Amino acid sequence: MSGDGRWKRLWRSPWRAALFAGVGALAGVAYYQFVGCRAGGSCAITSSAWRSAAYFALVAAVVGFPGRAATR
Repeated sequence: MSGDGRWKRLWRSPWRAALFAGVGALAGVAYYQFVGCRAGGSCAITSSAWRSAAYFALVAAVVGFPGRAATR
């Protein structure tokens, strides 16, 4: 099987949401590290690296969830 076929199969599978969630979690930690909460910890999402990573992972997983297959 070619490498191109594997990527297409992965892109159509539910594993895509897991891949997006992992990238989202990394983006959340980066956001916490570089932007974060400048108000002294009163921000609900960005006051903790864990919360920021969880929120970004959840949003990315929803975005990355594969849609329904087209029916004809």
